[in-house]
Amino acid sequence: MIYKEERETILNYDPMEQRWYAWTNIPAHIRKLDKMGWERGTRKFIDGGVEVAVEFSAPRNAITFRNLAKVKNLSKTACFEDEQDEDE
Repeated sequence: MIYKEERETILNYDPMEQRWYAWTNIPAHIRKLDKMGWERGTRKFIDGGVEVAVEFSAPRNAITFRNLAKVKNLSKTACFEDEQDEDE
């Protein structure tokens, strides 16, 4: 079990391969990356038969950067509103 304080999602971009790599141990991010079609890598961490951390990869155009001044209705917690706690 990974405590909430220890959860993270790390994104890395490899300019040579022009690919994004994500390593996450946040269950909502694992589900979301699976649904979005990101490719699962070979690295994963299993605890008690449950996948608790997974590596993903995607092509360079999978992530874009936006100008925050142009994003409408952006709240400080906007990127976390769709995440659910495992307790819920």
